[in-house]
Amino acid sequence: MTSQTGPAVNTIAVTKFLGQWVLDTTTCQYEQGDPPKYESHTLYLDGDHLVIDMNRTDADGEIHNLSFRTRVDGVREAFDGGPLADEISATLNEDAELALSAWRAGVELMFAERRITGDGSTMELYQQVNLPNGASPSNTATFRRVQ
Repeated sequence: MTSQTGPAVNTIAVTKFLGQWVLDTTTCQYEQGDPPKYESHTLYLDGDHLVIDMNRTDADGEIHNLSFRTRVDGVREAFDGGPLADEISATLNEDAELALSAWRAGVELMFAERRITGDGSTMELYQQVNLPNGASPSNTATFRRVQ
């Protein structure tokens, strides 16, 4: 599948999200699954793509490493998410929140929104999953900037 090309990434608006962020586990409010023992997100630009590398140690101690790569233009791009997602997109909305969505077979299955707060040293993350049974549990947490 070939992705469409949308407008170039707004690097000035995206810059505030770039860097390494570590989860403050005391802030987790999860409706789906248990909060992880550890999680970090590293956001950086690679050409006109935003890359999000995630490292996570789940509640059972299992380590998970994931990477997402997409333009911040709202255009869906092919994504190899296995059975979970086959397309991904990212946008900066009017409130300067970084929103990422994932689809499978044309159905939006996941939505995540990042917002920088205060002096730029914290990032709030809201995630919602749309399950086949119609439920849409959400998880919220705060990350602290470490780089």
